[in-house]
Amino acid sequence: LAALAPHHHAEVGIDGVRFMAARSSELGGSGFAIIVEAAAAERIWRALLTRGDAYGTSPLGEEAFEMVRVEFGMPRFGREITDEYNPLEARLDDAISWTKGCYIGQEVVARLDSRQKVSKLLVGLWLEPGPVPDAGSPIEDPARPGLRIGTLTSVAPSLDHRRVIGLAYVRNDLSAPGTNLVVAAQDDRVGAVVSDLPFKKP
Repeated sequence: LAALAPHHHAEVGIDGVRFMAARSSELGGSGFAIIVEAAAAERIWRALLTRGDAYGTSPLGEEAFEMVRVEFGMPRFGREITDEYNPLEARLDDAISWTKGCYIGQEVVARLDSRQKVSKLLVGLWLEPGPVPDAGSPIEDPARPGLRIGTLTSVAPSLDHRRVIGLAYVRNDLSAPGTNLVVAAQDDRVGAVVSDLPFKKP
């Protein structure tokens, strides 16, 4: 699989079980997403852990994966990837083919790109200490309280950065790193600062 290009896949097998391995690099390094029949998933998982032991392979729990995913700014289905957002807003430009023939949504994405009509972008947010806002909380411009300019889509504590971080879609003109924003979380207002993705230590 070493020569497999990003976003490409190949059929492989372990112990007689065939499955698909797709090249991905969303978490800061080259890796693979494995697509396997549910009945064989545990068997493949155990085989990979056993054979990878010599390379330092270890399991990653769901909460830890969510933390690392947010740190690297990787969009997730149901959070940053929904019908409300397009691939350009999600910064998934490298996953779009600009030369492929017709496919569903191609005209819309091409038009957004050629006319520079992307109105919001996925950004990272450093959240101030205090109550942790829920995903889905509205984001406001501190200069114009009450005016919604975005939505918090994911939030997680970061062990590397020792603070709570989040992912959000915000209006294009307020998406530059260093921009001060406010997350309107129920009865609280939590300060936030836009970050580059992936997050870097401030």
